[in-house]
Amino acid sequence: MQNVIKTKINVGMQYDIRYKMLQTFVPHYIFRLKGMSNSTCDSNSCSKNQISERTIGIDLGTTRCCVAAIDKNGIPFTIENDQGLKTTPSYVLYESNSNVKVGKAAMNSQYPGEKLIYDSKRLIGRQYSDQAVTEDCERWSFVVVRNDTEPDEGKAMIKVNDRLIAPEKVSAELLKSMKRDAERHFGGQEVKNAVITVPAYFNSRQKEMTMEAAKIAGLNVLKLLTEPTAAAIALGIKSTESNRIKMIYDLGGGTFDVSIGRIVEKNGQKSELEIFAISGHTHLGGEDFDNIIIEDAIKHFQDKHEVNYPDSKTTRRRLCNQCREVKENMANTISNQQIDMVATVDDKRLSYTYTINQAQFYELCKEKFEGTLSIVDEAIENARKVVPDIVIDDIVSYYHRHHSA
Repeated sequence: MQNVIKTKINVGMQYDIRYKMLQTFVPHYIFRLKGMSNSTCDSNSCSKNQISERTIGIDLGTTRCCVAAIDKNGIPFTIENDQGLKTTPSYVLYESNSNVKVGKAAMNSQYPGEKLIYDSKRLIGRQYSDQAVTEDCERWSFVVVRNDTEPDEGKAMIKVNDRLIAPEKVSAELLKSMKRDAERHFGGQEVKNAVITVPAYFNSRQKEMTMEAAKIAGLNVLKLLTEPTAAAIALGIKSTESNRIKMIYDLGGGTFDVSIGRIVEKNGQKSELEIFAISGHTHLGGEDFDNIIIEDAIKHFQDKHEVNYPDSKTTRRRLCNQCREVKENMANTISNQQIDMVATVDDKRLSYTYTINQAQFYELCKEKFEGTLSIVDEAIENARKVVPDIVIDDIVSYYHRHHSA
Protein backbone atom coordinates (compact mmCIF):
# COMPACT_ATOMS: atom_id res chain seq x y z
CA MET A 1 0.00 0.00 0.00
CA GLN A 2 2.84 2.38 0.83
CA ASN A 3 4.10 2.32 -2.77
CA VAL A 4 0.66 3.04 -4.17
CA ILE A 5 -0.58 5.91 -1.99
CA LYS A 6 1.15 9.28 -2.12
CA THR A 7 -0.83 10.70 0.83
CA LYS A 8 -0.70 9.32 4.37
CA ILE A 9 -3.87 7.82 5.82
CA ASN A 10 -4.45 9.07 9.35
CA VAL A 11 -7.20 6.72 10.43
CA GLY A 12 -7.18 7.89 14.02
CA MET A 13 -8.39 11.38 13.24
CA GLN A 14 -11.32 10.13 11.18
CA TYR A 15 -12.89 7.80 13.69
CA ASP A 16 -16.10 9.38 14.87
CA ILE A 17 -18.79 9.66 12.18
CA ARG A 18 -18.65 10.51 8.52
CA TYR A 19 -19.53 13.71 6.78
CA LYS A 20 -23.13 13.18 5.75
CA MET A 21 -23.07 12.90 2.02
CA LEU A 22 -26.61 14.12 1.55
CA GLN A 23 -25.49 17.70 2.01
CA THR A 24 -23.66 17.56 -1.33
CA PHE A 25 -23.45 14.05 -2.73
CA VAL A 26 -26.95 12.87 -3.56
CA PRO A 27 -28.30 16.30 -4.62
CA HIS A 28 -25.51 16.49 -7.20
CA TYR A 29 -26.34 12.98 -8.34
CA ILE A 30 -29.97 14.03 -8.81
CA PHE A 31 -28.78 17.04 -10.80
CA ARG A 32 -26.68 14.75 -12.97
CA LEU A 33 -29.70 12.54 -13.64
CA LYS A 34 -31.74 15.54 -14.77
CA GLY A 35 -29.45 15.90 -17.75
CA MET A 36 -29.83 12.31 -18.90
CA SER A 37 -31.85 11.39 -21.96
CA ASN A 38 -32.51 7.74 -21.14
CA SER A 39 -36.10 6.65 -21.55
CA THR A 40 -36.11 4.09 -18.78
CA CYS A 41 -35.37 3.96 -15.09
CA ASP A 42 -33.57 0.84 -13.96
CA SER A 43 -30.68 0.06 -11.65
CA ASN A 44 -28.29 2.12 -13.76
CA SER A 45 -30.27 5.00 -15.22
CA CYS A 46 -33.39 7.10 -14.89
CA SER A 47 -35.21 9.23 -17.43
CA LYS A 48 -35.02 12.98 -16.96
CA ASN A 49 -38.82 13.08 -16.90
CA GLN A 50 -38.74 11.04 -13.72
CA ILE A 51 -36.35 13.46 -11.98
CA SER A 52 -37.94 16.65 -10.77
CA GLU A 53 -37.42 19.32 -8.15
CA ARG A 54 -39.59 17.10 -5.94
CA THR A 55 -37.01 14.32 -6.02
CA ILE A 56 -35.12 14.02 -2.74
CA GLY A 57 -31.94 12.31 -1.63
CA ILE A 58 -31.96 10.37 1.63
CA ASP A 59 -29.02 9.13 3.65
CA LEU A 60 -30.55 6.31 5.68
CA GLY A 61 -27.73 6.11 8.19
CA THR A 62 -27.14 3.67 11.02
CA THR A 63 -27.03 6.44 13.61
CA ARG A 64 -28.48 9.46 11.78
CA CYS A 65 -30.51 10.27 8.69
CA CYS A 66 -30.81 13.37 6.58
CA VAL A 67 -32.64 14.49 3.46
CA ALA A 68 -31.66 16.91 0.72
CA ALA A 69 -32.79 18.25 -2.63
CA ILE A 70 -31.72 20.70 -5.32
CA ASP A 71 -33.41 23.98 -6.14
CA LYS A 72 -34.48 25.13 -9.61
CA ASN A 73 -31.03 26.60 -10.16
CA GLY A 74 -29.34 23.29 -9.49
CA ILE A 75 -28.04 24.34 -6.07
CA PRO A 76 -28.06 21.54 -3.47
CA PHE A 77 -29.39 22.10 0.02
CA THR A 78 -30.11 20.04 3.11
CA ILE A 79 -33.69 20.10 4.37
CA GLU A 80 -34.07 20.80 8.07
CA ASN A 81 -36.30 18.69 10.27
CA ASP A 82 -39.07 20.10 12.49
CA GLN A 83 -36.46 21.03 15.10
CA GLY A 84 -34.41 23.06 12.66
CA LEU A 85 -31.61 20.45 12.50
CA LYS A 86 -30.06 18.98 9.38
CA THR A 87 -29.78 15.43 10.71
CA THR A 88 -32.24 13.21 12.57
CA PRO A 89 -31.10 10.43 14.95
CA SER A 90 -32.06 7.01 13.60
CA TYR A 91 -34.23 6.16 16.61
CA VAL A 92 -37.84 4.98 16.55
CA LEU A 93 -40.10 4.66 19.63
CA TYR A 94 -43.26 2.53 19.46
CA GLU A 95 -45.39 3.94 22.28
CA SER A 96 -48.40 2.12 20.82
CA ASN A 97 -49.50 0.71 17.49
CA SER A 98 -50.73 4.14 16.44
CA ASN A 99 -48.22 6.40 18.21
CA VAL A 100 -44.70 6.26 16.79
CA LYS A 101 -41.97 8.82 17.55
CA VAL A 102 -38.83 9.36 15.50
CA GLY A 103 -35.48 11.03 16.14
CA LYS A 104 -34.86 13.14 19.24
CA ALA A 105 -38.50 12.83 20.28
CA ALA A 106 -37.91 9.07 20.53
CA MET A 107 -34.53 9.41 22.25
CA ASN A 108 -35.81 11.87 24.84
CA SER A 109 -38.80 9.81 25.90
CA GLN A 110 -38.83 9.44 29.68
CA TYR A 111 -39.39 5.70 29.94
CA PRO A 112 -38.51 4.11 26.56
CA GLY A 113 -37.62 0.67 27.90
CA GLU A 114 -37.59 -1.99 25.19
CA LYS A 115 -39.80 0.12 22.90
CA LEU A 116 -36.93 2.32 21.67
CA ILE A 117 -35.44 0.87 18.47
CA TYR A 118 -32.14 1.92 16.88
CA ASP A 119 -29.51 0.39 14.58
CA SER A 120 -32.27 -0.98 12.31
CA LYS A 121 -29.80 -0.70 9.42
CA ARG A 122 -27.72 -3.39 11.11
CA LEU A 123 -30.73 -5.73 11.17
CA ILE A 124 -32.34 -5.06 7.82
CA GLY A 125 -32.25 -8.07 5.49
CA ARG A 126 -30.58 -10.32 8.06
CA GLN A 127 -31.40 -13.71 9.54
CA TYR A 128 -31.65 -14.20 13.30
CA SER A 129 -28.84 -16.77 13.12
CA ASP A 130 -26.37 -14.31 11.56
CA GLN A 131 -23.31 -13.90 13.76
CA ALA A 132 -23.52 -10.10 13.53
CA VAL A 133 -27.09 -10.19 14.86
CA THR A 134 -26.13 -12.53 17.71
CA GLU A 135 -23.30 -10.22 18.80
CA ASP A 136 -25.38 -7.04 18.55
CA CYS A 137 -28.28 -8.52 20.52
CA GLU A 138 -26.06 -8.67 23.59
CA ARG A 139 -25.80 -4.88 23.78
CA TRP A 140 -29.16 -3.72 22.41
CA SER A 141 -31.79 -2.62 24.92
CA PHE A 142 -34.62 -3.92 22.72
CA VAL A 143 -35.54 -7.54 22.03
CA VAL A 144 -34.73 -9.36 18.80
CA VAL A 145 -36.37 -12.73 18.11
CA ARG A 146 -36.50 -15.33 15.38
CA ASN A 147 -39.49 -15.31 13.08
CA ASP A 148 -40.95 -18.84 13.05
CA THR A 149 -43.61 -18.38 10.37
CA GLU A 150 -43.51 -18.59 6.60
CA PRO A 151 -42.56 -17.01 4.26
CA ASP A 152 -39.86 -15.31 6.37
CA GLU A 153 -38.92 -18.14 8.71
CA GLY A 154 -35.60 -17.44 10.41
CA LYS A 155 -35.75 -13.70 9.82
CA ALA A 156 -34.58 -11.36 12.60
CA MET A 157 -37.58 -9.53 14.03
CA ILE A 158 -37.95 -6.90 16.74
CA LYS A 159 -40.36 -7.62 19.61
CA VAL A 160 -42.23 -4.68 21.13
CA ASN A 161 -44.71 -5.84 23.77
CA ASP A 162 -46.63 -8.63 22.01
CA ARG A 163 -45.95 -7.28 18.54
CA LEU A 164 -43.27 -8.43 16.07
CA ILE A 165 -41.88 -5.65 13.87
CA ALA A 166 -39.71 -6.25 10.80
CA PRO A 167 -36.51 -4.14 10.61
CA GLU A 168 -37.60 -2.69 7.26
CA LYS A 169 -40.72 -1.30 8.95
CA VAL A 170 -38.52 0.52 11.45
CA SER A 171 -36.45 1.92 8.58
CA ALA A 172 -39.72 2.90 6.90
CA GLU A 173 -40.59 5.10 9.88
CA LEU A 174 -37.27 6.93 9.41
CA LEU A 175 -37.97 7.35 5.69
CA LYS A 176 -41.48 8.62 6.44
CA SER A 177 -39.92 11.24 8.70
CA MET A 178 -37.54 12.34 5.92
CA LYS A 179 -40.47 12.46 3.48
CA ARG A 180 -42.53 14.60 5.90
CA ASP A 181 -39.64 17.02 6.37
CA ALA A 182 -39.31 17.41 2.61
CA GLU A 183 -43.04 17.88 2.07
CA ARG A 184 -43.16 20.49 4.82
CA HIS A 185 -40.30 22.33 3.13
CA PHE A 186 -42.12 22.23 -0.21
CA GLY A 187 -45.25 23.75 1.28
CA GLY A 188 -47.22 20.54 1.66
CA GLN A 189 -46.66 19.28 -1.89
CA GLU A 190 -46.30 15.52 -2.13
CA VAL A 191 -42.85 14.03 -2.58
CA LYS A 192 -42.73 10.62 -4.24
CA ASN A 193 -39.28 10.09 -5.78
CA ALA A 194 -36.06 9.47 -3.90
CA VAL A 195 -32.44 8.44 -4.32
CA ILE A 196 -31.31 6.51 -1.22
CA THR A 197 -27.74 5.72 -0.24
CA VAL A 198 -26.71 2.24 0.93
CA PRO A 199 -23.36 0.74 1.98
CA ALA A 200 -21.28 -0.63 -0.88
CA TYR A 201 -21.32 -4.14 0.54
CA PHE A 202 -25.05 -4.45 1.21
CA ASN A 203 -26.09 -7.79 -0.26
CA SER A 204 -29.10 -8.26 -2.52
CA ARG A 205 -31.40 -9.11 0.41
CA GLN A 206 -30.39 -5.99 2.34
CA LYS A 207 -30.96 -3.84 -0.74
CA GLU A 208 -34.31 -5.54 -1.39
CA MET A 209 -35.47 -4.80 2.16
CA THR A 210 -34.30 -1.18 1.87
CA MET A 211 -36.48 -0.90 -1.24
CA GLU A 212 -39.35 -2.45 0.73
CA ALA A 213 -38.87 0.12 3.51
CA ALA A 214 -39.13 2.90 0.94
CA LYS A 215 -42.27 1.35 -0.50
CA ILE A 216 -43.88 1.22 2.95
CA ALA A 217 -42.93 4.89 3.39
CA GLY A 218 -44.65 5.81 0.12
CA LEU A 219 -41.47 6.51 -1.83
CA ASN A 220 -40.52 5.48 -5.36
CA VAL A 221 -36.81 4.69 -5.37
CA LEU A 222 -35.16 5.95 -8.54
CA LYS A 223 -31.85 4.47 -7.46
CA LEU A 224 -30.09 2.88 -4.53
CA LEU A 225 -26.77 4.70 -4.68
CA THR A 226 -23.77 3.21 -2.92
CA GLU A 227 -22.29 5.61 -0.42
CA PRO A 228 -18.73 5.71 -1.84
CA THR A 229 -20.08 6.27 -5.35
CA ALA A 230 -22.16 9.18 -4.07
CA ALA A 231 -19.05 10.58 -2.41
CA ALA A 232 -17.03 10.20 -5.60
CA ILE A 233 -19.66 12.00 -7.66
CA ALA A 234 -19.72 14.93 -5.27
CA LEU A 235 -15.95 15.04 -5.10
CA GLY A 236 -15.76 15.11 -8.88
CA ILE A 237 -18.19 18.01 -9.09
CA LYS A 238 -16.41 19.99 -6.37
CA SER A 239 -12.85 19.21 -7.51
CA THR A 240 -10.96 21.67 -9.68
CA GLU A 241 -8.64 18.96 -11.02
CA SER A 242 -9.35 16.13 -13.42
CA ASN A 243 -7.59 12.82 -14.03
CA ARG A 244 -6.20 12.62 -10.48
CA ILE A 245 -6.87 9.24 -8.91
CA LYS A 246 -8.62 9.65 -5.57
CA MET A 247 -9.47 7.31 -2.74
CA ILE A 248 -12.54 8.04 -0.63
CA TYR A 249 -12.31 6.73 2.93
CA ASP A 250 -15.80 6.84 4.43
CA LEU A 251 -16.09 5.65 8.04
CA GLY A 252 -19.70 5.94 9.13
CA GLY A 253 -21.80 5.32 12.19
CA GLY A 254 -22.24 1.65 11.35
CA THR A 255 -20.55 0.94 8.02
CA PHE A 256 -17.21 1.55 6.30
CA ASP A 257 -16.67 2.08 2.58
CA VAL A 258 -13.68 2.77 0.34
CA SER A 259 -13.81 3.75 -3.31
CA ILE A 260 -11.05 4.50 -5.82
CA GLY A 261 -11.71 6.44 -9.00
CA ARG A 262 -11.19 9.59 -11.02
CA ILE A 263 -13.03 12.23 -13.00
CA VAL A 264 -12.10 12.13 -16.67
CA GLU A 265 -12.02 15.20 -18.89
CA LYS A 266 -13.65 15.05 -22.29
CA ASN A 267 -13.60 17.97 -24.69
CA GLY A 268 -12.03 20.14 -22.02
CA GLN A 269 -14.78 19.51 -19.47
CA LYS A 270 -15.12 17.14 -16.50
CA SER A 271 -17.74 14.78 -17.76
CA GLU A 272 -17.27 11.19 -16.68
CA LEU A 273 -16.76 9.40 -13.39
CA GLU A 274 -14.64 6.25 -13.48
CA ILE A 275 -14.80 4.00 -10.42
CA PHE A 276 -11.97 1.47 -10.41
CA ALA A 277 -12.82 -0.32 -7.18
CA ILE A 278 -15.16 -0.33 -4.21
CA SER A 279 -14.62 -2.17 -0.95
CA GLY A 280 -16.18 -2.03 2.47
CA HIS A 281 -17.61 -3.59 5.60
CA THR A 282 -21.29 -3.48 6.52
CA HIS A 283 -20.56 -3.86 10.23
CA LEU A 284 -17.74 -1.46 11.06
CA GLY A 285 -18.27 2.10 12.22
CA GLY A 286 -18.67 4.55 15.06
CA GLU A 287 -20.99 2.25 17.02
CA ASP A 288 -18.22 -0.32 17.29
CA PHE A 289 -15.92 2.31 18.79
CA ASP A 290 -18.69 3.26 21.23
CA ASN A 291 -18.84 -0.36 22.37
CA ILE A 292 -15.09 -0.50 22.97
CA ILE A 293 -15.32 2.52 25.29
CA ILE A 294 -18.34 0.98 27.04
CA GLU A 295 -16.51 -2.27 27.76
CA ASP A 296 -13.46 -0.41 29.04
CA ALA A 297 -15.59 1.79 31.31
CA ILE A 298 -17.43 -1.26 32.71
CA LYS A 299 -14.10 -3.03 33.37
CA HIS A 300 -12.83 -0.05 35.37
CA PHE A 301 -16.12 0.16 37.30
CA GLN A 302 -15.96 -3.54 38.18
CA ASP A 303 -12.29 -3.39 39.14
CA LYS A 304 -12.94 -0.54 41.56
CA HIS A 305 -16.05 -1.93 43.27
CA GLU A 306 -15.27 -5.67 42.83
CA VAL A 307 -18.81 -6.35 41.64
CA ASN A 308 -20.42 -7.19 38.33
CA TYR A 309 -21.87 -4.27 36.43
CA PRO A 310 -25.70 -4.53 36.31
CA ASP A 311 -27.06 -6.69 33.52
CA SER A 312 -29.62 -4.04 32.64
CA LYS A 313 -30.08 -3.10 29.00
CA THR A 314 -31.51 0.28 29.99
CA THR A 315 -28.50 1.07 32.20
CA ARG A 316 -26.17 -0.03 29.43
CA ARG A 317 -28.00 2.11 26.89
CA ARG A 318 -27.61 5.16 29.13
CA LEU A 319 -23.89 4.43 29.38
CA CYS A 320 -23.73 4.01 25.61
CA ASN A 321 -25.15 7.50 25.08
CA GLN A 322 -22.54 8.92 27.47
CA CYS A 323 -19.72 7.09 25.68
CA ARG A 324 -20.87 8.31 22.27
CA GLU A 325 -20.89 11.91 23.48
CA VAL A 326 -17.38 11.53 24.90
CA LYS A 327 -16.14 9.96 21.67
CA GLU A 328 -17.49 12.85 19.61
CA ASN A 329 -15.97 15.39 22.02
CA MET A 330 -12.56 13.76 21.57
CA ALA A 331 -12.59 14.68 17.89
CA ASN A 332 -12.00 18.29 18.93
CA THR A 333 -9.71 18.06 21.95
CA ILE A 334 -6.82 16.08 23.42
CA SER A 335 -7.91 16.85 26.99
CA ASN A 336 -9.40 14.19 29.27
CA GLN A 337 -13.10 13.38 28.98
CA GLN A 338 -15.12 12.08 31.91
CA ILE A 339 -18.16 9.84 32.33
CA ASP A 340 -19.96 9.79 35.68
CA MET A 341 -21.17 6.22 36.06
CA VAL A 342 -23.91 5.40 38.56
CA ALA A 343 -25.39 1.93 39.02
CA THR A 344 -27.35 0.02 41.65
CA VAL A 345 -25.93 -3.37 42.65
CA ASP A 346 -27.63 -5.45 45.37
CA ASP A 347 -29.70 -2.41 46.38
CA LYS A 348 -26.52 -0.39 46.84
CA ARG A 349 -25.90 2.75 44.78
CA LEU A 350 -22.36 2.77 43.38
CA SER A 351 -20.57 5.49 41.43
CA TYR A 352 -17.37 5.79 39.41
CA THR A 353 -15.81 8.52 37.27
CA TYR A 354 -14.34 7.05 34.09
CA THR A 355 -11.68 9.12 32.31
CA ILE A 356 -10.40 8.76 28.73
CA ASN A 357 -8.49 10.89 26.21
CA GLN A 358 -7.62 10.72 22.52
CA ALA A 359 -4.40 8.76 22.95
CA GLN A 360 -6.09 6.15 25.15
CA PHE A 361 -8.98 5.90 22.73
CA TYR A 362 -6.70 5.31 19.74
CA GLU A 363 -4.88 2.56 21.62
CA LEU A 364 -8.15 0.87 22.65
CA CYS A 365 -9.44 0.95 19.08
CA LYS A 366 -6.13 0.19 17.36
CA GLU A 367 -7.29 -3.18 16.05
CA LYS A 368 -10.43 -1.67 14.50
CA PHE A 369 -8.47 1.14 12.85
CA GLU A 370 -5.96 -1.30 11.41
CA GLY A 371 -8.90 -3.34 10.17
CA THR A 372 -9.94 -0.46 7.94
CA LEU A 373 -6.51 -0.54 6.29
CA SER A 374 -6.96 -4.17 5.22
CA ILE A 375 -10.11 -3.04 3.41
CA VAL A 376 -8.09 -0.23 1.80
CA ASP A 377 -5.58 -2.87 0.63
CA GLU A 378 -8.42 -4.90 -0.85
CA ALA A 379 -9.70 -1.87 -2.77
CA ILE A 380 -6.21 -1.17 -4.12
CA GLU A 381 -5.79 -4.76 -5.27
CA ASN A 382 -9.14 -4.61 -7.06
CA ALA A 383 -8.20 -1.29 -8.66
CA ARG A 384 -4.97 -2.82 -9.95
CA LYS A 385 -7.03 -5.21 -12.04
CA VAL A 386 -8.23 -2.16 -13.96
CA VAL A 387 -5.10 0.02 -13.76
CA PRO A 388 -2.08 -2.23 -13.03
CA ASP A 389 0.31 0.64 -12.20
CA ILE A 390 -2.24 2.68 -10.23
CA VAL A 391 -1.00 5.43 -7.90
CA ILE A 392 -3.40 7.17 -5.47
CA ASP A 393 -2.91 10.95 -5.70
CA ASP A 394 -5.37 12.06 -3.01
CA ILE A 395 -7.28 10.59 -0.07
CA VAL A 396 -10.54 12.15 1.06
CA SER A 397 -12.04 11.26 4.45
CA TYR A 398 -15.55 12.30 5.44
CA TYR A 399 -17.03 12.91 8.86
CA HIS A 400 -19.90 14.99 10.21
CA ARG A 401 -20.63 16.88 13.40
CA HIS A 402 -23.83 15.33 14.72
CA HIS A 403 -25.74 18.39 15.84
CA SER A 404 -26.78 20.79 13.07
CA ALA A 405 -23.70 21.55 11.03
